[in-house]
Amino acid sequence: MAAGIVWNTATPPVEHEVCDESTIYRLNDGGMDLDMGNLPSKGWLPELAPLFRDKDERKAYACIRVKVIEKAETTGAEIKIKKNRFCELVKPGMYLSDGTNVITVKSVDTSNEGYDLITATENLKTAIESGTVLPEAKSSSEAESKHVANFASFGWRKLDDERTVAFVGRVFGILENDLYIPFTDEDKAALGDRFMFI
Repeated sequence: MAAGIVWNTATPPVEHEVCDESTIYRLNDGGMDLDMGNLPSKGWLPELAPLFRDKDERKAYACIRVKVIEKAETTGAEIKIKKNRFCELVKPGMYLSDGTNVITVKSVDTSNEGYDLITATENLKTAIESGTVLPEAKSSSEAESKHVANFASFGWRKLDDERTVAFVGRVFGILENDLYIPFTDEDKAALGDRFMFI
């Protein structure tokens, strides 16, 4: 091996395809720096993770989203979400939103094999239906999404090793139920017909 060359031999975890791989169009602009402010220090950013691409700043922001897998009632403060085995996206102090109410995360229990359990700082104001996608909210008083996806990530990124990300600009046949990180309806509207969900 030539002096000064370091090969990344880390193998990305692959469980299943989440889209029609033959339809992926990757932007050929050299990628952008990935903002790590809301991401864990370890794990993997999975394929087709929703991203907000700031073209002027040449920076990418991960759009944190979680999917509720069991109806959460107003009599409690616990929310079961679909587990992401490749990175723990939700952390205490984070704000999540159902579009109307902001939920402040008190703790996250990742010990169960089939789901993660979020405990909010207070009981829910309204019930949250199973299948609801909760985005990261702007603040404790702003229920809007912190970022709206306008692209998706190309391939896998090892979070403790890589600080840049490439973008998928178009892809069809996205298996919505199989995505590692879901998209909100607002994301889908912003992505338009460049992204086809099935």
